[in-house]
Amino acid sequence: MKEQETVVKVTMAGSKILAVRAHKVETDLKEQTQSYIGLHKVLMQDLSEARERLAEYESPSQFARRTYIRTLFALIEGETFSRKQVALALYELGYKVFQPEEVALLREEQYYLTEQGRAKKQQLFLRTAANLRFSFETFAKACKTNYKLDSSGREWESFKNIVDCRNRITHPKRVSDLNIKDEELQHAISVADWYTKISSELVKVGVREILGGP
Repeated sequence: MKEQETVVKVTMAGSKILAVRAHKVETDLKEQTQSYIGLHKVLMQDLSEARERLAEYESPSQFARRTYIRTLFALIEGETFSRKQVALALYELGYKVFQPEEVALLREEQYYLTEQGRAKKQQLFLRTAANLRFSFETFAKACKTNYKLDSSGREWESFKNIVDCRNRITHPKRVSDLNIKDEELQHAISVADWYTKISSELVKVGVREILGGP
């Protein structure tokens, strides 16, 4: 009789722990999703205001051009990270759709062995273009949608070119590195139009699947 009571108590305790963990995971998912939506709205507004500054002059200043490109990449990289966090939260909730290597990349982690034979974790730095594609694919996969990022058009090539431009003005080696040519600015504007469209589409599709609604 006492053994049965012990089993019941252990079972109840285990169920309670699982329920608490499930609640925490669901809360994390909601928080990550709301953070993603909030980040999207704020950074989209920032980009819109940066675009308005460009339109104020026939030939925008170099400061306005650099500000626009930096604002564009704040949006792209901020959302890339946020999409991965939502996908990871879905995985933790029980949507076991990722391989171990994908989970490590979602967490931006890599591991190595010390001379003492101990496993250590360190942050993984990912290339912008590859990381963007990965974030779209994993987010869509976790949300169980058929959304695909189209990288076959000229916008994708423009995007990769603008990545180089952003890197140049972020880590300048000479004064000329800070100069944004008219052609580069037009590429940036084209990339912004392309990215904001596909990003907004994914937000609508993914969030609808997560939170429900029309």
